[in-house]
Amino acid sequence: MEPLRTDEEAMPEDTLHPAHPGDPKDRINWPRYAQLLVQLNESDQFLSKAAAQELLTDCLRYCRIAGQYQAGADLADRIRGAWSRTLAIAHPAMCELTTAQSNLLRGLGEFEKAHALDTELMDNLSVAPEADTGMLLNARSGLAADQRFLGHYQDALREQREVVATAQQLHGTDHDTTLLASHNLGVSLRLTGRYAEALQVDRDTFTKRQALALPLDSLESGNVLARDMRLLGRHADAVDLQRRVVHQFVEQLGADHPKTQWAQHNLLLCRWQTNPRHEGIEGAFSELLQRVVKTMGRGHFQALAVMTSLGNLQHVRGNTDSAYELIAEAEQGYRRLLGEAHPVSIGMRTNTGLTLEAQGQLDQAQAQFEWALEGLRDALGRDHPVAMGAAVNAARCRSRSSTWDAADLIRDTIDRAINVLGAQHPLTRVCRNAVQQGHLDRTSSWSFEPYVG
Repeated sequence: MEPLRTDEEAMPEDTLHPAHPGDPKDRINWPRYAQLLVQLNESDQFLSKAAAQELLTDCLRYCRIAGQYQAGADLADRIRGAWSRTLAIAHPAMCELTTAQSNLLRGLGEFEKAHALDTELMDNLSVAPEADTGMLLNARSGLAADQRFLGHYQDALREQREVVATAQQLHGTDHDTTLLASHNLGVSLRLTGRYAEALQVDRDTFTKRQALALPLDSLESGNVLARDMRLLGRHADAVDLQRRVVHQFVEQLGADHPKTQWAQHNLLLCRWQTNPRHEGIEGAFSELLQRVVKTMGRGHFQALAVMTSLGNLQHVRGNTDSAYELIAEAEQGYRRLLGEAHPVSIGMRTNTGLTLEAQGQLDQAQAQFEWALEGLRDALGRDHPVAMGAAVNAARCRSRSSTWDAADLIRDTIDRAINVLGAQHPLTRVCRNAVQQGHLDRTSSWSFEPYVG
């Protein structure tokens, strides 16, 4: 690896800055970026130089791609402090900085901070005569991402559809900017429960990214495509694709990169849902949780997601006390991170209800199920698969009480599940089996899977 150089003889002192390491997406350049990051942390002398703006923005992109979210966020704060003394918020360099900084903040789970930055930028661009369409496109894309993470799924979907349309007009359908917009459209479709539509969008994006030889982008598309398959009940297809995706993530980013760990989590869910009696799956979830906690911290949303999966698995396998402890910790973590009104925080109540039910606390469990059902229907709509899963749990609890009508609820859920997910989807089969048997037992349960943005 060539050492970083400063072109001292060729440049006057007031324009002195390190050589550019190259494309931050190319992992061969990462050691030079890591060295640059050390150099930048030692001194602020380059931060205010106009000639270093592209270098600094690419360093922030490296931090995001390499999973160095905290280091990147810290650097972005210092850059903003230096640039804001001379540059307006709507200046092109500040727009690039805001995009990079917001991405890093979302990676850390600081969603409100990211939203504040993106909102301030959009407010300034809206009245800036020099703002071009590309700058506005990036700003709107950032706001759509904020809305997804903050749980405003319908607003995010509407915004993202417009982002895709604008990107197609500016760049065409196969440009990497358009494909990123399409990738994010798939995320919004999935969050709003439109799993089949998400699969179509994600498959198209995956195919185009592969054809354009965009390796890291292709892996992200493969990861979400496998998730679509799993959510639609196509577990074998999901396992096959996700196994290949994880292998390539490990090769390209390493086993402890946050994106690799997220892909490994999806693979474990694929394997568990393909074979509920899979030997070693509990140990694999436990080991992954330890690694994610080491990488991101125990309160990070990825750690909370793995914690929830492990708690749900232990509940199914009868490890009542440990399941309760894990689910309780995850629920509290999501409330602190997202607030009580976020769909994920509401949905976690159904998992808490399952653990309470397993402990024999039936009244408390029913209260959690009913709260989750009402909250998810309000937040997501009655036809969202997550709301339908909550209805299954509420109906099962109602079936033990003479004061509740479980039959109407489960029949309504069957009709919705067939219409939205199809007759062969696992959730539909759970509902149909319950009606055919004339009762709902503990096999007629549905665990909530938290998914943040």
